[in-house]
Amino acid sequence: MYICDVYQSSLRFSCQRFSNNSNPEFTDEEVLTIYLFCGYCQRYFGIKEIHTFAKEYLSSWFPKLLIKRSVYA
Repeated sequence: MYICDVYQSSLRFSCQRFSNNSNPEFTDEEVLTIYLFCGYCQRYFGIKEIHTFAKEYLSSWFPKLLIKRSVYA
């Protein structure tokens, strides 16, 4: 997969997930996939819009996706 290849070859050295979870079940590649899909294909650019869309429509594609209630909801 293109996103995984690019992440492993270069992006992982220049970006960092800001989380207190050192062993997340949900990978950075999956996070990038959701944000790219929502932005490019669905035209959702706000964090609240992306979280809502992912929770409602992408949970079957990403079974380990946890959408917590956040300050954006």
